[in-house]
Amino acid sequence: MDARTALKGSVKFIATFAVLFAAASVILAPIGLLNSLALESTKAFLWAAGISAGAAGYSGGFPLLAVQGFPYLVQINDLCAAKIELAVLLGIVFASADRSVRQRVCGFFAGAFIALLFNPVRISLSVVFFNPLIHDVLFRAMLVLVIVSYYALWYEWLSAPRPAPKAPRAGKGRGRSAHVF
Repeated sequence: MDARTALKGSVKFIATFAVLFAAASVILAPIGLLNSLALESTKAFLWAAGISAGAAGYSGGFPLLAVQGFPYLVQINDLCAAKIELAVLLGIVFASADRSVRQRVCGFFAGAFIALLFNPVRISLSVVFFNPLIHDVLFRAMLVLVIVSYYALWYEWLSAPRPAPKAPRAGKGRGRSAHVF
C-alpha cells in the first residue's frame, strides 16, 4: 500500500467515525434507559461491595443515587450513563469498513457489554473515593483504556480476517482417485 492510498483510507476512516459518532450521540442523548441502567447496576455493584444504596428520585430529568454514609445525592447524568463511550465505540467499530457487517455488529455489542459492565465500577469508585480528580481520571480511563483497548483487541485479533484453508493438492492420498457420482 502506498502512502496516498493509506492517507485516503485514514481520512475515510476518520470522516466515517466522526459522522457515526455524531449520529450515535444524538440518538443516545434522549434515551433515559441508559441512565436508569447505570443507576441500577451501580446500586447492585455497591450492594455486592457491602454498601447500601438506593434510588432517590430525579433532578433535572436524571436519576439520583443515595449512598449510605455519603453526604450528597449522586446524579446519574448522561456522562455517567456511558453514552459517550457507546457513541465512540459505535463510530470506531462501524468505521472499520474492512470488516464484515456481521463482525462489526458483533464487535459493537461485545464492546457495549464490556463498557456497561465496567461503568458501575467506575461510578462506584467515584462515589466511594469522593474526589473530583478520581472521578475525572476514571471517566477518561474508561473512554481511552477500556474502549480504545477493546477496539484494538477486537480489530487485531477477534475480527481479523482468517486465511482461507488450503485446498488439498491433486495426486496426494492413498493413490486412489475420487469419483463423484
